[in-house]
Amino acid sequence: MNNERKIKLEINFSNPLLVYSGIWLLTLYLYSIEFTNNIRGLNSNVKILIYTSISVFAFVFFFVYLVRILSKKVIYRPRDLLFRINEKKQQQRFETFIKRIYKFWLFFTFFEILLFKGVPLVSVIIFKQYDLDYKAFGIPTIHGLLNACYYTCVTGFYILFVFTKEKKYRNKVILLLTWPILVMSRAVLLWVLIEILCAYLFFNKVNIKRTFIISISIVLFIIVFGLVGDSRSGESSAFSTSAFVNEKYADIAEKIPSGFVWVYLYATTPINNIVLNINNLEPAYSFKYSLNGLMPSFIRNRLFNENDKYSVVLDDDAFNVSSFFANYLHDFGIIGAIIFVGVLQMIITIFYFSATSGTLGSLISYSALFYALFTSVFFDNFISLVTLFQVILGVVINHFVYKK
Repeated sequence: MNNERKIKLEINFSNPLLVYSGIWLLTLYLYSIEFTNNIRGLNSNVKILIYTSISVFAFVFFFVYLVRILSKKVIYRPRDLLFRINEKKQQQRFETFIKRIYKFWLFFTFFEILLFKGVPLVSVIIFKQYDLDYKAFGIPTIHGLLNACYYTCVTGFYILFVFTKEKKYRNKVILLLTWPILVMSRAVLLWVLIEILCAYLFFNKVNIKRTFIISISIVLFIIVFGLVGDSRSGESSAFSTSAFVNEKYADIAEKIPSGFVWVYLYATTPINNIVLNINNLEPAYSFKYSLNGLMPSFIRNRLFNENDKYSVVLDDDAFNVSSFFANYLHDFGIIGAIIFVGVLQMIITIFYFSATSGTLGSLISYSALFYALFTSVFFDNFISLVTLFQVILGVVINHFVYKK
């Protein structure tokens, strides 16, 4: 065997099939224990939808893997990949491009701050201008492009830190992570952290110590999430965790932080919304909902009114998540949704294996797709201008770095 060719024998936890299967099977298990009293129970169509999508993903993944093996494409293990991409000329080109994206983002973000006359954190906390929160910040559509640039440069600087260990890149990442706090956006913070997690898992084996640290971080996040949920529900007993917990689990719920109940609710409600709708949906056989995320906001706001906002009927308006299946089900039905998702799974797999061959731009693109995959239980971030912009930026990076 050629010494340059290394087949990846160890498990890579950024593997899209592993992530997708793990997240959906865990969610199905949580749903099955019926910890809360709003669980409707799985019907046969929902089981067909989810289990078939996992099976299709497995087929797609191993098909692409087999094609790459037969075509003698290189697939590196994470630790070998570090040596592969640490070529001076390519590293310099990658750094140059990431810095250009960073300067572009910085310039236009500064322009947004001038238009906004500050940042949401200052406006809300100091000046008590509650109408100037993160929802009001930014230029519509342009802001999505800037977010894609932001995620790209943060992930890019983290990658540079991984294979150079230079503190300037680490400090840049830490500094940039303050931005979601300044704009008071949990969504932006979650997105960028998951992209960094993707790059981290891509280059590192997960040992006991790292598993422990990740587990502690998750528990702390759940506790904080519960405190936020409790504060938002206030004194209302109609919207508190105790109002949702199944009687047989009441004693357990009293002993654990409320965050675990809130997380359970948000994790299982999307399936609940699919269960409620799947037998009653009549496919429109159009791309109205499936591609609405690619429409600029000023166009989308004209096409979709408040009554048309969600593609499915919600079981509870307080939990307005229904997984990435909802839009595809509304437009194409069960079989059509599985096919549509299968195409997305093929694209994700191609970018993943491209990244494992050592192409930096593909890892940038895949990190955006990884986030969409990671959050697929809740909503659709695949068909999104932000995701599309970042995928395109990754392709452009490949062209710039490798001159092809």
